[in-house]
Amino acid sequence: MASNKNNLDSVLVYGVKLENRLNIQDLQQLKSAFMTFGDGYNDRLSVDKDEFCILLQQVLTKGSYEEHCDLFDKIDVTKEGKVDWDKIASHLLLEYVEKDDRVKATQVNVIMYEISFKRYAILLGPQHMVSSRIFV
Repeated sequence: MASNKNNLDSVLVYGVKLENRLNIQDLQQLKSAFMTFGDGYNDRLSVDKDEFCILLQQVLTKGSYEEHCDLFDKIDVTKEGKVDWDKIASHLLLEYVEKDDRVKATQVNVIMYEISFKRYAILLGPQHMVSSRIFV
């Protein structure tokens, strides 16, 4: 049943990275799973690719096994073959900062377009101006 749900989840959100579909509860559950005793940094859990994918299948309700494996590959940039919570958190933080930068850049472009449109409308005169705003 869980496998079916994960496959459905992947189909419904095709094209949206797993990292962007995780909510606060997902991140808390993931962190809790990695805060257990293990052989990694500060005696915390450190897992290889297969362990990571299986663990995420158990902890998260999002993503397929393949997405979890892809996520491992993105996190393990040094190709050490193991990841821990610090590497996961660093990767996610970088993803969220980059996404935030892209959103801000898009917002600036929209604002600049709106300003340019208003200036152009002013130059044309009131007879050519649109009666309602294009952007809200």
